Amino acid sequence: MLERQKWEKPELPQTGHSKTPADTITSDLRTRSNTLSLWRIENKEDLTKAVLALAVGRNQITRLDVMILDQVEFEEADLTIEHTPENGHTPLENFHENHYDLIDMDYQKLGVLSQLIIDNVKNPEKCIRFEKSKMIEILYDAYINQEFEFEELSNGLQQDLLKAIKRLEKTRQSQ
Repeated sequence: MLERQKWEKPELPQTGHSKTPADTITSDLRTRSNTLSLWRIENKEDLTKAVLALAVGRNQITRLDVMILDQVEFEEADLTIEHTPENGHTPLENFHENHYDLIDMDYQKLGVLSQLIIDNVKNPEKCIRFEKSKMIEILYDAYINQEFEFEELSNGLQQDLLKAIKRLEKTRQSQ
């Protein structure tokens, strides 16, 4: 998950990651214990689940930008990925098995990852934006299908989702 507009600065493709603003790196590439959390996806259904896993951890319904990188890109960049289902904290049942971490991250590796993002941010197959309306749809469908426990959501997200549910159901009833 990233904020695409931060990475789309016109000067970054020419100057590279060394001129990436610190706030961009520290907000989007937040590490814990020198690891960076990732979700592995194999197909469109996994992508929706990964987006949902990110969404249910937020405080409100907002648009979401995700970056999709192939495992080979990490390997070529000498970034190490480790399967860490125990770190996949999500209310989605069984999706924690799709959790991975980039491990042993340091200053140099953050720069390499930043460059991968800069190189791919303009590619619509790699950097995908889910507008707020799509996020509402994803959350609503998962709620209806009981894919998460509503009570496990933050208070703000619960309130947003309840408003969205009322609007959607009212719209669907009037059709």
